[in-house]
Amino acid sequence: MLRIKFLKTHPNAKLPTYGDIDSLNLDFYAIEDTFIASGDTQVIPLGLKAILPKGYGFVFSERSGLASKGIIIGAGQIDNGYRNEWKVVVRCLQSIFSSSAGYQIKTGDRIVQGRLVKMISTYIKEISEYEFSFNNSRGEAGFGS
Repeated sequence: MLRIKFLKTHPNAKLPTYGDIDSLNLDFYAIEDTFIASGDTQVIPLGLKAILPKGYGFVFSERSGLASKGIIIGAGQIDNGYRNEWKVVVRCLQSIFSSSAGYQIKTGDRIVQGRLVKMISTYIKEISEYEFSFNNSRGEAGFGS
C-alpha cells in the first residue's frame, strides 16, 4: 500500500478521507468560509502540504454534487516534488441570473476530490510530415468523423 504523508498547515485543516472503502478519490475539506460569486474564480487553500511516493503525482477533480451546481475545478494537479501548501482553483459557472448567483463554501465542507496517479516518463520526438502520414491510418478524417 502506498503512503501519502500530510502536514497540516492550518488549525482548521483536515486530512483527506475516502467516502467508503471502494472510493476512487479522496475528499478534501475547506479551511475557511469563502463566497464565490457567479462567473468568479478563486484559489482555495486546503491547509495541507504533502510528500508523495516517488514516481507519483496527484490530480484533483470536481465532486459530482458540486459540479451539478456549476462549481468546477480549474487547474488541479500536484507534481511529485511540490512541497508548498496544496490549493485548488474553483470556478462558479452559475448564471448571474440564477437565484443563488454564487456559492458559499463553509469551513469543513468537502470541496474537491483527488487521486494519486502514476507518473509515466515520456520521450518527445519531432517527426517529418512523411513519417506522420505513413503512420496515419485515418487519413484526413478528423474531429467528428
